[in-house]
Order: sequence, then structure tokens, then C-alpha cells
Amino acid sequence: MRQWSDVTDLRPLLIGTLVDNGGTAVGNSVDTHGFADVLAIIQWAVVGGTADAQAQLTVKFQEGGAAASTGGDMTDIDQGWVTGTFTMTTAYGTAPTYPYLASTCIYERLSAKKDGTTMARYIRPIASLAGTSGVLFVYSVSVLLGRPYDSALLQKGMIFTSNAAEFKLPEWEGA
Repeated sequence: MRQWSDVTDLRPLLIGTLVDNGGTAVGNSVDTHGFADVLAIIQWAVVGGTADAQAQLTVKFQEGGAAASTGGDMTDIDQGWVTGTFTMTTAYGTAPTYPYLASTCIYERLSAKKDGTTMARYIRPIASLAGTSGVLFVYSVSVLLGRPYDSALLQKGMIFTSNAAEFKLPEWEGA
């Protein structure tokens, strides 16, 4: 029997605030080795800013062969099997509004891309803000990795009795 905690891994990658038009933030890289699926989760809210200013938060994902937090060999994911570009964009937030928490999720396969190649081992999010300056976005980006490739990744094996009768073939005399 598999345990939920043994076949999934939740990783917070980027938590922050953006207020300037054109501002960006780079998240931590996560090692996806051994997992076949990823569900990215963005939670966000507009909590203040200049009256009537509007902005939109975009979070895209990059992939690379090494865990690079800035620069490195990371490139945008543009051949995702499910979504093509592994990108999420929020609705426009207007300041000041009554703060509310919204969330957006996006799923992608880690095993293959549309062009026939495999996804690189590490992925990371990059958040950017577009619109009128003066909108205070707070956000959190996490990924839920799931469906391990190899059962050897399971750490807590369980042994239990099944109450099934154990059968033994009869021994034939004289054979």
C-alpha cells in the first residue's frame, strides 16, 4: 500500500511581493528526477496600491540541466505536453480593492514534450508584473510533484496479512 506522502512532494518555490510594472522575481529550482507529473499552484492577491492602477501577474516556468537560481542554462518551457508553454496568467487586479485570495493551477507532464524530447531535470518559476505601476501583488508559487517513475522511491513499505488461505500441492506417494 502506498502512502500519499511517499508518492507526492509539495515544494514552495517563490513567495513574494511585486509592485512595479515590469518587475520580475526568480524562484528556486526544484529537482523533478523520479517524478512524472507536476501541478503548479499560484495563490495571489492584490492588497493595495495607487487608486485605479491595474496589473496582471504572469508566472512562467523554465527548465534546465542544473539547479540554477539565476541565469544558468535555464530556458523557457515552450513544448510542454499538456499546455505547450508552462505559463499561468492571473486576472487583472485593480487597486485599491477589497483584498481577496485567488488561486490558479496548471498541470504538466514531466516525462515528455511535444517535440519528442524529455523535460530537463530542474524547473523553476519566474514571476513578472505587467500593467500600471502601483499595484501591490502578493503571491506564492508552489509545485506538487507526483506519480513516481520507480517504486524504489517509496520509503515506507507496509506489510499486512491478507487472510488468504495458503495452498500447498499434495505430495504424491511413489512419484
